[in-house]
Amino acid sequence: MKVSSLLLALCALLAPLMASADVPPSGASECRGRKAGDRCTTESGREGQCKALRCSGLDYSRGTPPGTREYDCLLCRSSADAR
Repeated sequence: MKVSSLLLALCALLAPLMASADVPPSGASECRGRKAGDRCTTESGREGQCKALRCSGLDYSRGTPPGTREYDCLLCRSSADAR
């Protein structure tokens, strides 16, 4: 019985960490393994290019509530995209 209580407590502690995992921005997976300027296909099926941009995400390094952080990212964007 003690092992199951310990396991339950461990899951309760780890759940917030898993829930706060970064979700990659739209267009990131299409440029994985590529470089800026390479051709890609956007999530909506348009032809695009991988563009070096600045992305932001949640930063839990100082606890909650989280702050934000900026980082370099490579995203697939078509000429019709505003960003």
